[in-house]
Amino acid sequence: MLTTNEAFRKFKSKLELNQREQDNASSREKEVREYLDTKFSIRNDFLTGSYARWTKTKPLKDVDIFFVLNPNKHDYRDKAPSVVLGDFNDALVDKYGAKAVKKQGRSINIDFGVHVDADDNTD
Repeated sequence: MLTTNEAFRKFKSKLELNQREQDNASSREKEVREYLDTKFSIRNDFLTGSYARWTKTKPLKDVDIFFVLNPNKHDYRDKAPSVVLGDFNDALVDKYGAKAVKKQGRSINIDFGVHVDADDNTD
């Protein structure tokens, strides 16, 4: 029979991302950041949400990245946020394809074709 501590450790391990899942997420978010940096004048970008706070549990479904445009580039200052988001969407469609990219109300989702197994693993 498991002790309470052993049972908790086992439960916790089923919620935490394994190393391969962490490596995949890191690689993908880095790729997206580097690509968008070639398309826009980005002042800063950073992770946000549960992944950034290390509170993400399985299955890993998303990694949130926030982009801050360079304030010295005024071409986007006069545009509606939906237009800026549309331009980001178009750039991501060019790289990942229309089937993988979905513009949402305030964000853009890229589906990398990750599948979740019966144990909530995404690797």
